[in-house]
Amino acid sequence: MLGGIINFSEIPDIGFSHHFYTDKEYKATYALEKSLEIAYIESGNLLFCYENEQFAVKEGSILVLFRHLPIRLYADEKKPFSHCCMQLLFDYDFELITPERTLKSIPDGIVLPFIFPPCKETEEIKKLLFSAVYEYGISEKNKLLSVMNALTILQKISNIYKNNLHQNQKTQSLFEYKIKKYVASNLSEKITIDEIARKLNRTPNYLNSVFKKECGITIGQYISKEKVRFIAEIIRKENVSFAVACQNAGISDISYGYRLFKKHMGITPKEYISCKKKELTT
Repeated sequence: MLGGIINFSEIPDIGFSHHFYTDKEYKATYALEKSLEIAYIESGNLLFCYENEQFAVKEGSILVLFRHLPIRLYADEKKPFSHCCMQLLFDYDFELITPERTLKSIPDGIVLPFIFPPCKETEEIKKLLFSAVYEYGISEKNKLLSVMNALTILQKISNIYKNNLHQNQKTQSLFEYKIKKYVASNLSEKITIDEIARKLNRTPNYLNSVFKKECGITIGQYISKEKVRFIAEIIRKENVSFAVACQNAGISDISYGYRLFKKHMGITPKEYISCKKKELTT
């Protein structure tokens, strides 16, 4: 899910704070000055559009709108739509993020997903938002309390999102470790992605996606690279022919092994063996 990292050094002001309801068509378009809106979707469903991407926003979700971005919202006309929201006016440094962007490191600053789906934590955030809107509605003298509640909401969302990212990273790193361990333990056998997926109880596409995000190459490419490294090690240590080394690495098609070796090593098996013999005689 898309999100944004913000850093700021000033106390926000409140632009507006209200409960909104309509039983007619609802559309909203943004691309204005910097400001941030926190909204709880009380009833109805929204379609959230950003550039070429679209996301469904379910009833009970928290929506974080960076109003300087070209965001469009559309409500389902068949059901009345209502939300509770507060706009915060302040200047902030902004960086757009995606889940892929945060796989290697969790960024500093407040990290906010555009859409925070319904969950146990949403109810707590909803209560804080309702309280902030209520306090501000009673009297502008309560503005500071409302702002503090709003900032608490942003921090809570950020903490939950960062924690989820952290758990996701740990999960992805664990799968990377398990895949590499499996490959290392079975280099003498024929290894398939389907077989690894069955062992880890995941789909091949999911594991490939996770592995590529972590390592920059597919599982198949990693297997090939490790097979070639294993073949080279056998030739160097055991002083055997290329064909025998291929068989020890679970490759029965010598022509395929030859192409694989040349692709990853940059030289032919014959050239590699010749180089190793020269090293031994010098």
